[in-house]
Amino acid sequence: ELEIYDIQRNKHVLEIAEAPVVDSYGNVLAVEGIAHDITSKKKTQEIIKNQLEEIKVNNEEIKSTNEELNAVNDDLESRLKEIDILNKELSFSKTKYETLVKNIPGIVFRCRIDKDWTMEYISDEVELLTGYKAVDFILSNTRTYNSIIHPDDRKHVKDIINASIKKDKSYSIEYRLVNSKGNTVWVYERGQFFYKGKKKLINGVVLDISDKKKVEEKLIQSEKALRKLNAQKDKFFSIIAHDLKNPFNALHGLTKHLINNYNEFDSDEIKQSLEIIYNSADDLLELLENLLHWSRSQRGKMQFKPQQINLSELIEKTFDLLRMNAEKKKINLVSEIGPDEKIIADYDMLTAILRNLVSNAIKFSHLDSFIRLSSKEFSDHTEISVMDNGVGISPENIQKLFRVDVHHSTSGTSEEQGSGLGLLLCQEFVEKHHGKTWVESEIDKGSTFKFTISKNIQG
Repeated sequence: ELEIYDIQRNKHVLEIAEAPVVDSYGNVLAVEGIAHDITSKKKTQEIIKNQLEEIKVNNEEIKSTNEELNAVNDDLESRLKEIDILNKELSFSKTKYETLVKNIPGIVFRCRIDKDWTMEYISDEVELLTGYKAVDFILSNTRTYNSIIHPDDRKHVKDIINASIKKDKSYSIEYRLVNSKGNTVWVYERGQFFYKGKKKLINGVVLDISDKKKVEEKLIQSEKALRKLNAQKDKFFSIIAHDLKNPFNALHGLTKHLINNYNEFDSDEIKQSLEIIYNSADDLLELLENLLHWSRSQRGKMQFKPQQINLSELIEKTFDLLRMNAEKKKINLVSEIGPDEKIIADYDMLTAILRNLVSNAIKFSHLDSFIRLSSKEFSDHTEISVMDNGVGISPENIQKLFRVDVHHSTSGTSEEQGSGLGLLLCQEFVEKHHGKTWVESEIDKGSTFKFTISKNIQG
């Protein structure tokens, strides 16, 4: 190949084929040749060569790209497997979360910190608590959560939550909701605020504490009642101490006077003094017996053992016990109870009730009078009455009877003393029999104390 240039200085490539011309002796005489212009062919070959080089480079790039694609594909497959695993874990976690939320005995929520406490999420348990569906509250769809907070509690709820946000602390609060029926429901809410981007949100739970509040209210009322009862008992014991002191003072003073001046008294004076001593001792014994019964009852040491009792016989025993006191005042003790009348009651308690009521009737009866005991039968109880025609009780003083915090004790018609404990004891023992105690009285016409004994009592 030979490169030449034409007159225009264009390059040409010639392909030359040559052969020598020789004589008979082999001597080269000349050279013959043919020249072909292969410029276009060369250009074509150059183009093809360049294209082949380009194709080779492209093939290398394609190979490299394929390798990269294969690597990316492998990575994608690996990521897809990871995503599949994460989806399964997420599904499992979601199931666990939903199960956990359902098992929480209350409402789980996420809300915005705005005037309506707009709910972004609230569990279905809100329907059980309020009667409204959860979807009603999502983004305040048909009602706001703030609208079901009791109007008197809304400011308190807002203040507590805002104070906790300022301190970056969790909060807990008790307040009232108004359910779909208009009823009040006490709830306990605990929550914690957090940021999601620029939004302030609260995650929390709301628990129904209505039963707890009812118990607390009962405890508060019980505590108030107990404090009142203790105050009443303190006052009552002060009264009893005073009433115990009087008979002892009489005994102590009179016996000392007798000892110091014994030789100066005749037999009638000594007998009169001994009667005073006996009456004081009798009053003291009655008071101590009642106090013992009452103390045992208050401490729960007195067993309640109802049994069938012949009421007529028990009343006669009571009369026998108190007959000496009645005879001193020439009082006739009358029973209108049939000889075969039976009653179910605790023997000791019924004995104490009758003894106290008859004893009181004797104290406040006039000389040469009578005391009458009677009974009436009803379908579910027996009513027993102790009637006297003594001094009677005024309406205002009737209100003071059967009260542990009021000292109402007056002297009998023969200056007999009392503490009022006997009537309290009667009332308590009657209540053990599911009965009630009351009095009907008029001044100077006498009194009738009545009590009932239920026919449906059990030991």
